[in-house]
Amino acid sequence: MPEFSFVTVLALLLAAGLLAALLCFWLVPERFVRALNWILMHSVYRMRIVGAENVPTEGGALIVCNHVSFADPALLLCSLRRPIRFLMFRPLYEAPLFHPFAKAMQAIPISGSDGREKVEAALAEAKQRIKEGELVGIFAEGGITRTGQMLAFRSGLETIMDGTDAAIIPAYLDQVWGSIFSFSQGKFLWKVPKELPYPVTVAFGPALPASSRAEEVRQAVQELGAESFDHRKPEFQNILDGVKRSVRRKRGRICAVDSFGSELSFSALLASARQLAKEIEQTFPGKQRIAVIGCPSTSVLVANVALVLCGRSSVNLDQNDEAQLLAELMRGAAVDSVIAANSQALAKAAQTSANVLPMADKPAHGAFLSTLSCFIYAFGAGRAEIREREAAVVFTRGRTGPRKAVRLSHGNICSNIESVFDVLELGSGDVLAAAVPAPNAFAVTLGMWLPLLGGMKMVYHASESDVVGFAQMIQAHKATHLLLSSHSLERFIADAAPEALASVKRVFVGGSGVAVEVAKQFQEHFGVQLYEGYGTAELSPMALVNVPDYDYGKGKQVGRKIGSAGHPLPGVAVRIASESDNRPLPIGDQGLLLVKGPNVMLGYVQDGEKQAVEEGWFNTGDLASLDKDGFVSITS
Repeated sequence: MPEFSFVTVLALLLAAGLLAALLCFWLVPERFVRALNWILMHSVYRMRIVGAENVPTEGGALIVCNHVSFADPALLLCSLRRPIRFLMFRPLYEAPLFHPFAKAMQAIPISGSDGREKVEAALAEAKQRIKEGELVGIFAEGGITRTGQMLAFRSGLETIMDGTDAAIIPAYLDQVWGSIFSFSQGKFLWKVPKELPYPVTVAFGPALPASSRAEEVRQAVQELGAESFDHRKPEFQNILDGVKRSVRRKRGRICAVDSFGSELSFSALLASARQLAKEIEQTFPGKQRIAVIGCPSTSVLVANVALVLCGRSSVNLDQNDEAQLLAELMRGAAVDSVIAANSQALAKAAQTSANVLPMADKPAHGAFLSTLSCFIYAFGAGRAEIREREAAVVFTRGRTGPRKAVRLSHGNICSNIESVFDVLELGSGDVLAAAVPAPNAFAVTLGMWLPLLGGMKMVYHASESDVVGFAQMIQAHKATHLLLSSHSLERFIADAAPEALASVKRVFVGGSGVAVEVAKQFQEHFGVQLYEGYGTAELSPMALVNVPDYDYGKGKQVGRKIGSAGHPLPGVAVRIASESDNRPLPIGDQGLLLVKGPNVMLGYVQDGEKQAVEEGWFNTGDLASLDKDGFVSITS
């Protein structure tokens, strides 16, 4: 018997395996492709499937899903036991690499350039497949999102379902944006995955009637996205976990600088906060909610981190407010203990009846052993239950009455930060400059926790009215992102030179709405775009945001419209409802803006205050309208 070398045996086995695979593909092509797809998808992705029971086990139905990446059909296909006949972009269907597999799965080719007759024929075939009892899948946006936000749904699904009595099954793919097969970071494939296997949630919602219009189906998919967010494994379980992660990753790099001349590294920040946390526990034993009076600075940052370390909730107040207003806000937040971040804040706190713990004007830097101890501490494991605890109390703007004290959990704030990072694609190399005072959620979440948990450098200026001084800091530290309140824009146009903002890529505006003319003047003067959004203290605060447009040569996806509040953030759903009975209104109609998502508050501090959350939906009290592209405009 002849002897064979190891290489020869291996080659024979490979050849036999390849022959067996080709034979299977020839005899049972569909089952072979589905099995191969299951193996590949579960090798690359860690999949969580939710609501599969909503898909009928027999009979025809149309599955309508958001479109985030080229892997979307494969992800849906391996989530169900039944085969799905997808409407597929014709150039991909005909590509030599994909055609054998697409044909085996009986995909239906379609393209906008096909001409009316071919498009109608493809839609008619999809309808016939449903009538014959098959599942048909369609990505009703007509293309993959390049911005991370869901596009308008096209009316082709209405044509398919016309004359049938089958169900429409909404589906949502969560966390796929950011994977290598999506267009996040402006590129396809050429990026390093955050982790392997990559976590993805595939969710199926309750069936909709065949008569549902495209915008109604889109609304159902969006709401399913808000529910899917709860199934995510968060980037960090709570704020404390996020702080520790940033310290582990950045260590001695600069974390924050301010206009008082203070500079802190990430490790020095944690060392200073741990020291202050000991003082807090000694001075305010048993106090779960403590106010911080100050201005945008490293001291206020240290105080907030210290409160997180010792499991307390923060109430940030502006030292420039009158003592009477500070006392009123403290009563509304049910707090009687104060950390004074500087000498001016100490003088103001002394005018209230609160117990006061003073801080030095500049946070003390930890010694070497203290810093080393903090670095070891940063590797400690976090606790998931902290996510539901109160982390901060912020205040409404008080446009229609007294300012309300709003309770936000760690989960509210962390989910809002994660959503913002999803669509704006901020990086740890970015530098955020802010001078917005702290009593509102915009300054607390986006001006403090977002850059810290994202590992970004923060540049704080004590007063947003000192435009010249703030502009000098922006220029000196090469800030890439700028946080401004809407009423400071005109002062910047008047007092800051264009070169001061040369390094700035984006300017995020909070507060009241921005006049279109002022926005245009700012963009022309500095050559940088304003990104306006919408939020309230009860929403942690962001719910809607405009993002950059994406021009990919053959077309353009609109990410922003001047004058609009933008699209909902990932994980956030909006609804325009009748003022009389909360009945959902059609596209273009004006009504109450309702918001649902993990960012919706725990509640108000004062139990007697009217709660505005019903079945997860927060009634903002603002009137708004929704256009066909999914942009929300606040009308009053």
